Amino acid sequence: MPKTMQVLARVLLPGSLAALVASVAPARAAAQMTGPGASIVGVVFDSLRGVGLQGAVIRIGGTTREVRTNERGEFTLDSVKVGEMMLEVRHPLLDTLGENLDSRPFTLVTGQRGVLNVRTLSLEELRATSCPRSGANFGRAIMLGILRDADADTSLAGGTASLVYKDLFAGDGMERVRTSRIDPSGRFVICGLPDAISGTVQVARSGKVTAEVHVETKGQLFSTVGLTFGTTAEMKAVLRGRVTQQSGLAVPGVQITVAGTPVVAVTDSAGRYRLEGLPSGTVEVVARRIGFAAATLTANLAQREPRQLDFKIAAAQVLAAVKVVGKLDNGLQKVGFLDRKGRTGGYFMDPSEVERRHAQLFSDLLVTMPGIHVTNVGTGRVIESSRASGCMNFYVDNALFETYQPGDIDAAFSAQNIGAIEVYASATDTPPEFTVPGKACGTVVMWTRDRLSRP
Repeated sequence: MPKTMQVLARVLLPGSLAALVASVAPARAAAQMTGPGASIVGVVFDSLRGVGLQGAVIRIGGTTREVRTNERGEFTLDSVKVGEMMLEVRHPLLDTLGENLDSRPFTLVTGQRGVLNVRTLSLEELRATSCPRSGANFGRAIMLGILRDADADTSLAGGTASLVYKDLFAGDGMERVRTSRIDPSGRFVICGLPDAISGTVQVARSGKVTAEVHVETKGQLFSTVGLTFGTTAEMKAVLRGRVTQQSGLAVPGVQITVAGTPVVAVTDSAGRYRLEGLPSGTVEVVARRIGFAAATLTANLAQREPRQLDFKIAAAQVLAAVKVVGKLDNGLQKVGFLDRKGRTGGYFMDPSEVERRHAQLFSDLLVTMPGIHVTNVGTGRVIESSRASGCMNFYVDNALFETYQPGDIDAAFSAQNIGAIEVYASATDTPPEFTVPGKACGTVVMWTRDRLSRP
């Protein structure tokens, strides 16, 4: 039998180790050497969630020899070259925590078996070191986040993270907002959260913001979120992917847009798409096609390699009529509608006005808007600007929407799901965030109820 030595690192607490005896035993039994040298076995334990840490990389320092932990957090390194060494432990959770679980240098001799059992911080330890003893406190859960430079792939200091959420167990539908400064290590922590929440996280830094990332916890006392930020003005990121139905059948003709950019792609016969010239960072990507419900995902883009993002979309359902409620006001504020209404030369239709119109089609809402011409052509309607040679750009929920034939936008969106509209009759009136390079046109910006009612 090989001799056993304990590799020096943060070891498991006695209670945690006892809980893992049953799962560790198979790993140790499998650790009998299959060749000359020594062996190393062990467990990496996620003390925050009370489970083994799956997917942690255990690497012998200074070499390319590595192994990943299984679903129970176990690992085995067989036929290890004897001598002095150290073990490196890598996992995204450790990056977010800022934890180093690397072992101290040790020496293995032929026939010896090293054992490395390590754990992360516990929830109590994290709360003691990161959470203030006073301030907003609605529960016992903690959210930990990290902001990284999208292209340098390093932590990024500065800025503010905001969490807008609803308590899923409260049943009152009330939205709450929590904010946290991003520290010099690029991390932020929000303490005192309810056990189950649904909401979005967004980072603001140097006058720019990331897309909103959806977060949802259900009885989890610890959660993490990662966002990236582009620090250069270069637009060199690439996004590609495929759009299918739930059955796996490819969907051609789907428009793929990235919110806040003029770039548009359309899926081919195999459902594939590719977008180039995109900004780095966390962005919102929207997939739309007439007859299908729009799908929205977030992606972390970087210049160093294309990002793969696949969509599954479902057939659109006709929405029942919905009465306007004041809850959409928060959404109007978040998307900048109210701010632009107070400082630009556009024309604005808020949710209450949309409700009063009882429109059957999106274009019905534009018929009386200044600077807009709506005409019937064949089986659809053409929406044109009266001040820009008829040229008109359309944005839906901050993403460019391209029309290919009359009536496209009417067919794509149910009038019952329209929340608010902004109209800019010419390019000079249009705010910079809605301009399209090379297309000096008027602009119609439409916000759906789905977008305005997000937490």
